[in-house]
Amino acid sequence: MALTENEIQPRILAYFILSELSSDPKVIGFDHSGSRPGEMRPFVCIESDGDSCKWLAFTTVSTTGANNLGGSPFDRFEVTGFIEKPYGTLRDGCNFVQDYRKPITGPKQSFVTASQNENVFFQGRPAVESAKFDELVAILDSEAENGN
Repeated sequence: MALTENEIQPRILAYFILSELSSDPKVIGFDHSGSRPGEMRPFVCIESDGDSCKWLAFTTVSTTGANNLGGSPFDRFEVTGFIEKPYGTLRDGCNFVQDYRKPITGPKQSFVTASQNENVFFQGRPAVESAKFDELVAILDSEAENGN
Protein backbone atom coordinates (compact mmCIF):
# COMPACT_ATOMS: atom_id res chain seq x y z
CA MET A 1 0.00 0.00 0.00
CA ALA A 2 1.35 3.41 -0.90
CA LEU A 3 2.75 5.73 1.71
CA THR A 4 0.36 8.36 3.08
CA GLU A 5 1.30 11.90 4.10
CA ASN A 6 0.29 11.11 7.70
CA GLU A 7 2.84 8.27 7.83
CA ILE A 8 5.76 10.51 6.85
CA GLN A 9 7.66 10.88 10.11
CA PRO A 10 11.33 10.49 11.02
CA ARG A 11 12.43 6.82 11.31
CA ILE A 12 9.93 5.31 8.86
CA LEU A 13 11.02 3.38 5.79
CA ALA A 14 9.40 3.62 2.39
CA TYR A 15 10.09 2.27 -1.08
CA PHE A 16 10.15 4.81 -3.90
CA ILE A 17 10.07 4.43 -7.67
CA LEU A 18 13.40 6.02 -8.60
CA SER A 19 12.22 7.36 -11.95
CA GLU A 20 9.34 9.17 -10.20
CA LEU A 21 11.79 10.94 -7.91
CA SER A 22 14.28 11.82 -10.64
CA SER A 23 11.58 13.24 -12.92
CA ASP A 24 9.91 15.36 -10.22
CA PRO A 25 11.30 18.94 -10.34
CA LYS A 26 10.13 19.53 -6.77
CA VAL A 27 12.44 16.82 -5.42
CA ILE A 28 15.86 18.28 -4.63
CA GLY A 29 19.13 16.37 -4.35
CA PHE A 30 18.12 13.21 -6.17
CA ASP A 31 20.11 12.06 -9.17
CA HIS A 32 19.56 8.49 -10.12
CA SER A 33 19.17 8.90 -13.84
CA GLY A 34 20.64 5.44 -14.49
CA SER A 35 17.80 3.61 -12.77
CA ARG A 36 15.63 1.12 -14.61
CA PRO A 37 12.00 2.08 -15.30
CA GLY A 38 9.90 1.08 -12.31
CA GLU A 39 12.93 0.31 -10.12
CA MET A 40 12.15 0.79 -6.42
CA ARG A 41 14.53 1.26 -3.51
CA PRO A 42 14.11 1.82 0.24
CA PHE A 43 14.66 5.16 1.98
CA VAL A 44 14.47 6.30 5.60
CA CYS A 45 12.79 9.58 6.53
CA ILE A 46 15.15 11.75 8.58
CA GLU A 47 13.06 14.91 8.78
CA SER A 48 9.44 15.93 8.37
CA ASP A 49 8.37 19.56 8.69
CA GLY A 50 5.00 20.82 7.50
CA ASP A 51 4.53 19.81 3.87
CA SER A 52 8.17 18.88 3.21
CA CYS A 53 10.38 15.97 4.20
CA LYS A 54 13.94 14.69 3.86
CA TRP A 55 15.11 11.12 3.14
CA LEU A 56 18.31 9.07 2.97
CA ALA A 57 18.74 5.99 0.79
CA PHE A 58 19.11 2.50 2.23
CA THR A 59 21.52 0.02 0.69
CA THR A 60 22.64 -3.56 1.26
CA VAL A 61 26.24 -2.61 0.38
CA SER A 62 28.60 -0.91 2.80
CA THR A 63 31.70 -0.30 0.76
CA THR A 64 33.52 3.01 1.00
CA GLY A 65 33.91 3.11 -2.77
CA ALA A 66 30.24 2.55 -3.47
CA ASN A 67 29.12 5.26 -1.07
CA ASN A 68 32.09 7.56 -1.69
CA LEU A 69 32.43 8.33 2.01
CA GLY A 70 36.18 8.30 2.52
CA GLY A 71 36.96 7.67 6.19
CA SER A 72 33.66 8.88 7.59
CA PRO A 73 32.18 6.85 10.46
CA PHE A 74 29.03 6.87 8.38
CA ASP A 75 30.35 4.49 5.72
CA ARG A 76 29.67 1.62 8.13
CA PHE A 77 26.41 2.88 9.67
CA GLU A 78 24.65 -0.43 9.83
CA VAL A 79 21.03 -0.77 10.86
CA THR A 80 20.78 -4.54 10.39
CA GLY A 81 18.77 -5.91 13.29
CA PHE A 82 17.53 -2.45 14.30
CA ILE A 83 14.44 -2.29 12.12
CA GLU A 84 10.94 -2.51 13.58
CA LYS A 85 8.46 -4.64 11.61
CA PRO A 86 11.06 -5.88 9.09
CA TYR A 87 10.31 -8.06 6.09
CA GLY A 88 12.22 -9.37 3.06
CA THR A 89 15.75 -7.93 2.80
CA LEU A 90 15.00 -5.63 5.74
CA ARG A 91 14.68 -8.80 7.82
CA ASP A 92 17.06 -11.20 6.09
CA GLY A 93 19.81 -9.02 4.64
CA CYS A 94 22.33 -6.44 5.78
CA ASN A 95 21.07 -2.86 5.77
CA PHE A 96 23.03 0.37 5.79
CA VAL A 97 22.13 4.03 5.51
CA GLN A 98 23.67 5.43 2.37
CA ASP A 99 25.70 8.65 2.04
CA TYR A 100 24.43 11.19 4.58
CA ARG A 101 25.70 14.02 2.37
CA LYS A 102 23.07 13.23 -0.23
CA PRO A 103 19.64 13.59 1.37
CA ILE A 104 16.70 14.11 -0.93
CA THR A 105 14.13 16.75 -0.03
CA GLY A 106 10.75 17.65 -1.39
CA PRO A 107 7.05 17.97 -0.75
CA LYS A 108 5.43 15.03 1.00
CA GLN A 109 3.06 14.56 -1.93
CA SER A 110 6.02 13.86 -4.25
CA PHE A 111 7.11 10.98 -2.04
CA VAL A 112 3.56 9.67 -1.70
CA THR A 113 3.35 9.58 -5.51
CA ALA A 114 6.75 7.85 -5.80
CA SER A 115 5.61 5.12 -3.38
CA GLN A 116 2.53 4.14 -5.39
CA ASN A 117 3.81 0.62 -6.14
CA GLU A 118 4.87 -0.32 -2.62
CA ASN A 119 3.92 -3.73 -1.32
CA VAL A 120 1.41 -3.98 1.47
CA PHE A 121 3.06 -4.05 4.91
CA PHE A 122 0.94 -6.64 6.73
CA GLN A 123 2.66 -5.97 10.06
CA GLY A 124 2.70 -2.19 9.63
CA ARG A 125 5.24 0.15 8.07
CA PRO A 126 8.88 -0.67 8.93
CA ALA A 127 10.98 1.88 10.80
CA VAL A 128 14.47 2.23 12.24
CA GLU A 129 14.39 1.63 16.01
CA SER A 130 14.41 4.84 18.09
CA ALA A 131 17.80 4.38 19.76
CA LYS A 132 19.54 3.56 16.47
CA PHE A 133 17.80 6.48 14.76
CA ASP A 134 18.99 8.82 17.55
CA GLU A 135 22.53 7.59 16.89
CA LEU A 136 22.05 8.39 13.19
CA VAL A 137 20.75 11.90 13.98
CA ALA A 138 23.73 12.53 16.29
CA ILE A 139 26.10 11.69 13.43
CA LEU A 140 24.14 13.92 11.04
CA ASP A 141 24.24 16.80 13.54
CA SER A 142 27.96 16.31 14.19
CA GLU A 143 28.76 16.28 10.48
CA ALA A 144 26.62 19.40 9.92
CA GLU A 145 28.51 21.22 12.69
CA ASN A 146 31.78 20.24 10.99
CA GLY A 147 30.56 21.60 7.65
CA ASN A 148 30.22 18.21 5.94
